Amino acid sequence: KPKDEEGPPPLISSHESVVEQSGNGQHSDRQVQYNRGSGNNLDLRYGLVNLAAFLAQAQVESIINDSCDETHHDKVDGVFPTSNSCGQYGLSYQDMSCPSSEQRYQCPVNDQMATVATHSGKYANSLYEFRPHFYCGASQKKTGSFDPISLMSMKGSFANRAGRTDVKRCCFWGRGAIMTKGTCMLGKLNFFLGAGAPNGRSTLYPDIDFCSGNICSKVDANPTLVWDIGLFEWTERIQAYNDGYFDYKKALIDFVDGDFTDGRFINTVSRIVTLGSANADGEVVNAGAKWSSFNKLLSYLDLKASNKKYRWEGPERTSNGGTAWHRLEQFWCVFAGAGMLVMYNML
Repeated sequence: KPKDEEGPPPLISSHESVVEQSGNGQHSDRQVQYNRGSGNNLDLRYGLVNLAAFLAQAQVESIINDSCDETHHDKVDGVFPTSNSCGQYGLSYQDMSCPSSEQRYQCPVNDQMATVATHSGKYANSLYEFRPHFYCGASQKKTGSFDPISLMSMKGSFANRAGRTDVKRCCFWGRGAIMTKGTCMLGKLNFFLGAGAPNGRSTLYPDIDFCSGNICSKVDANPTLVWDIGLFEWTERIQAYNDGYFDYKKALIDFVDGDFTDGRFINTVSRIVTLGSANADGEVVNAGAKWSSFNKLLSYLDLKASNKKYRWEGPERTSNGGTAWHRLEQFWCVFAGAGMLVMYNML
């Protein structure tokens, strides 16, 4: 953020906007979980680790290439199938639907949808520039592949890992900081933050239809859009994740209480972000990079050596001042997260 610009850093303003707007509905308790305890026993380490986990995912998914749209990562027989836009790592994004109790949020799958991904920033100076943009269309015409060695596109019928050879109805690939994907999550974005809000309810992005596929082209006019998408999914899906096998909040507490040593925590989170669930089949190709980013952030924070440094040492909170103190704690922790991000990009 340029020094001459006014206002809070993008990550701070994004969080406050997402919490305010997404609270207009059933999920009024949605916010990034920052701390544990209360009063003088308030422990901020849990919140800092939570933010570090989010930023580690974002660093690898989008920040490293300054990208809002998902791009090719999943190779089949050494090449990138054009139909990766339908889903990578064996996923089918159009079939990532909401449970029956949340069907009203889900994006409709329209046979006539057609859109093309956009790229920006560092893509212009890397091999990613040469990878074809994801696209979807109404035709069931067979699609080909792209060879990252020869940098040549090849025509013909070539299936992605899930067996798709066309791109019809395949407009639900990842967008935003942690590549939010699928008809359910993009539909929830549209309902809570976008043009799909019912009954004329005001939203953060009333002019963006997150179900249309035309999302990342709006980034220049909406600088915090990438963060807003990522923070929404983090609070809606990742923080709340509990499938009986893996409970995110419990795992976060166990990780901190266990002296930050259990690598299964961030590896499982990476699996949930990339593949949709903790026990999903398939390989998380960038798991090592996410693990490395996460540990660099933890090392920078020096949490082990400075236990008390991240405990609340201000006045005891009272019932009358609780809300004000809570917002101050929120602001401080998101600011810390933004600072971590800036510092990490300088490493």
